[in-house]
Amino acid sequence: MPFLGKSPSDGNLNTLLDAFNATATATYNLTKDSVAYTPVSAQSLMVSLNGVTQAPGAAYTVSGNTITFASDLTTDDVIDYIIAFEGPVKSIDASNIAAGALTGSMLGNNAVDTGQIADDAVGSDQLDGSLTVDINGGAIDGAIVGANSAAAGTFTALTSTGTSTHATVDINGGAIDGAIIGANSAAAGTFSTVADASGAIRAIPLNDQNSTYSLVAGDVGKVIDAAGTVTIPASVFSAGDAISIFNNTASDLTITCSAITTVYKAGENSDIGSATLATRGVATILFISATVCVIGGNI
Repeated sequence: MPFLGKSPSDGNLNTLLDAFNATATATYNLTKDSVAYTPVSAQSLMVSLNGVTQAPGAAYTVSGNTITFASDLTTDDVIDYIIAFEGPVKSIDASNIAAGALTGSMLGNNAVDTGQIADDAVGSDQLDGSLTVDINGGAIDGAIVGANSAAAGTFTALTSTGTSTHATVDINGGAIDGAIIGANSAAAGTFSTVADASGAIRAIPLNDQNSTYSLVAGDVGKVIDAAGTVTIPASVFSAGDAISIFNNTASDLTITCSAITTVYKAGENSDIGSATLATRGVATILFISATVCVIGGNI
């Protein structure tokens, strides 16, 4: 039957519970959308039985999600409706939210920015341990630098001592600080050893070969200590690549260049095809392009 009297205020949380058929018992389960519902109290329910609003406490009691009438109902009784009143709608602020109840999934994208974060509210405990160092606009972080490898240039320590504004960066045991790097003097930025993937800079790496050998891309910038014929393969090197060859034998050694389109002897204008390197002689191959090179030295 329709609701009689003044309708509940829209400012309240009013819930219409599921209807159920009366049987020859006094106890019934309360549900909302087929899910067990536990009201605040018996007084928070409005129960209409056979068109008459029932008095809470006298006509019925509530325990958990169970309502118990003062006497057994019959199949002729009709439960018109049961409405639960959950109190006025409250605005949501920090006092309504339990600690830990608000999770990231409840927030929209970009919902939190610097305007919602108090000064000094984020410390090391709120960070995941990652450190990004901005050097002249270029970001260096752990993923880019790599972990404890010489090739990666790993920072084993990044510290600031006392009140100094300079950070000391320890790269594989060598200290670099802002005072040394930043000074405009010839001595500034001095390193006892500077190396790259091929070895120490200003020292020419040596590739010792005891028999015939075909050059590879990794030989660029090195000296081949050769004891047999050296072959220059096709489509391996690029413009600007340079390789030196030392004939470490008591006889002449052949450098085969047939795989290269054009091979010039330094100071000449003809394609020599191959070259003979004198005993204990040194020759340097300079690639002008992928298909043109120049050989100079003891040839």
